[in-house]
Amino acid sequence: MSVDIRNAADRGRFGWDRLDLGIAQGWQHQLHHLNEAREVITGEAAAVGVPPRLIEHVRQRGANGIRWHPGQTMPITEVVDRAQLLAGLAAQVGRLQEMAAFHAAYTHRYSDFTGEPQTWFQLSMKALREHIGALAHALDLSPAEREQLWPDAASIAAATTRARALDGDALIEQWRSRASLSNLIAESLPIDVLQGAGITSADSAAAGQLPPAPQELIALAENATDATTTSTADGDSTLDAASAWAGDGAVIHTAIEHAGLNSDTHTAPLDEATDPPSHPLHLTTNHGIDP
Repeated sequence: MSVDIRNAADRGRFGWDRLDLGIAQGWQHQLHHLNEAREVITGEAAAVGVPPRLIEHVRQRGANGIRWHPGQTMPITEVVDRAQLLAGLAAQVGRLQEMAAFHAAYTHRYSDFTGEPQTWFQLSMKALREHIGALAHALDLSPAEREQLWPDAASIAAATTRARALDGDALIEQWRSRASLSNLIAESLPIDVLQGAGITSADSAAAGQLPPAPQELIALAENATDATTTSTADGDSTLDAASAWAGDGAVIHTAIEHAGLNSDTHTAPLDEATDPPSHPLHLTTNHGIDP
């Protein structure tokens, strides 16, 4: 990725007429997506325990135009603290249980909301679960570590209580941020990276490293909601469920622009039926990520 960024930057300096604004805009989009892809890959490398020194070594070689090749010699470096890696994974698990909590709180207050936002939310939650499973598989969690990290009824209940305590505007904003196309794309990018490195959801499932399914977590959150009395916040809303989605055209347009879905080179369709889409950047399969 770093070599591609260097080459793209060189083309920007020497490869085209600066007065051709169409080419300039295309080049800027390409450079943006290459940098975005590299940052996602860097983040996933750190999350599975690749030492920072090795990451920086590879980035520097790429900046010098030297491509990665399998079996290349790497410098000796320190081992990353496992507790730090588990803490990072725990943060991702916390995000997953928060999604279940916000789903239960939102549907309790406004009834079930169908349509594209609901689909994006469900696929985002599925993608986040698969991402967690891939990280857990890469870290080879022990049964004790999984028991400590995976959400349970008590942690889900606590998260649901916090979600239900929000006023109407705040709850709607939290829901909207998760039930969007841009969030689905963001949750799908890390999966693309890890699959390119050879870690698939099938591998994670076979190794028993997937956390509880979204439906199970949502059921726990709904049970926690049913077990408590309706709070004052549940009746306090300045927006109803229909008006909450006013202006979604602008949100979707922004997400599509950010993802490059409307460019000539990024035209992969969004499958809203069951599975998270392969991101149109195809980050890893085109760039030789080595496990």
